[in-house]
Amino acid sequence: MLETARRGAHLFSTNTGGSKSRMYTCKEAVDVLLEYLDGEMTPELKAKLEAHFSGCQPCEEFLAQYRATVGLCRKALEKRMPESVGERLKSFLKTNISAKTG
Repeated sequence: MLETARRGAHLFSTNTGGSKSRMYTCKEAVDVLLEYLDGEMTPELKAKLEAHFSGCQPCEEFLAQYRATVGLCRKALEKRMPESVGERLKSFLKTNISAKTG
């Protein structure tokens, strides 16, 4: 988590009072998205990132799509292909690959 804090420290601009204020680019928000979703951010960085998301429609939409994609991938990996479909797929691939290479 310390490494996350070090890397995340550059993500915030500094106002004239010297305190960290806001995320200043969408690219930086996307760069730390995985850490955010994995719960590897400090509470301060998480709060500031969430503040960025709530004020940035494109990032908010990207986050929703990213979460949906991760969920779909997990569901797909949980499913097992029926054995009969797997055998037909292997046969199809062998036939088509050998026809193209032979």
